[in-house]
Amino acid sequence: MAISWKSTFNEYDCLFTPYHFLNVLLCICFYVTKTVEPLCHFLYGSDTKCFINEREYQIMLLMGIMIFVKNKRAIAFSFCKVANFALFCCNSSLYGILYAAAAITVSVFFPQPAYTGLESVIYFRGNSPLDEIAKNKDVVWLIEFYANWSAPCHYLAPVFAKISVKYSLPNFKFGKIDVGRYSDEANKLNISTKVTSSALPTLILFRDGKEVKRIPKVTSNGRTTRYHFTEENIIRDFDLNNILLDCKRQSKTSSGHIKSD
Repeated sequence: MAISWKSTFNEYDCLFTPYHFLNVLLCICFYVTKTVEPLCHFLYGSDTKCFINEREYQIMLLMGIMIFVKNKRAIAFSFCKVANFALFCCNSSLYGILYAAAAITVSVFFPQPAYTGLESVIYFRGNSPLDEIAKNKDVVWLIEFYANWSAPCHYLAPVFAKISVKYSLPNFKFGKIDVGRYSDEANKLNISTKVTSSALPTLILFRDGKEVKRIPKVTSNGRTTRYHFTEENIIRDFDLNNILLDCKRQSKTSSGHIKSD
């Protein structure tokens, strides 16, 4: 049981950060101020009834539906804060402005923390990462195209790291390319680097130096399809188990040739 608790904590300890704590407070801020009587009367007047009215309930319900549909923590925080801002503005424009200032302050001084755990990932720093990948034809690459400002990329980081540790081999490598630094490389692969881009993160599998598969997929009209980046989905959709077996066989074959020589 102790091992189970330890593994569970290690998996979720990244959530116990000032970023997450403060964003949770911002998400429940309006509800607390409107339902806790001493605080409610102090902020909205002694005659105010301390409960969520129908209009406020509808806004909160819409917020909950959007969070459920998106199913991403970073986007959930964004929807929560927008909804809270709207709710505060409905009651007092001053409170709306103060809430917006608090939300901006938190986002500036407490950004989403970067992943610092165990990984087997190569971060490309050279002049042309795609040329480097093309030259290593004996290596299968799974590359993540990411941006430091992208919240979905931050949430993929521990998943990608875990997969890299599990599957990495000398001839099966995992890498990351920062599209902010290598925007030309991203453009060559039709990966949008705009702040509003839904193409980040993008995972691309390279064999013999060429792209063979990518997630998320891009439709014929240029739209990026939705994808849920879980460990199970990535392993299944890229068929990583079979790639691992193939790479192990190739490695043994190469070793056998070297010994015979």
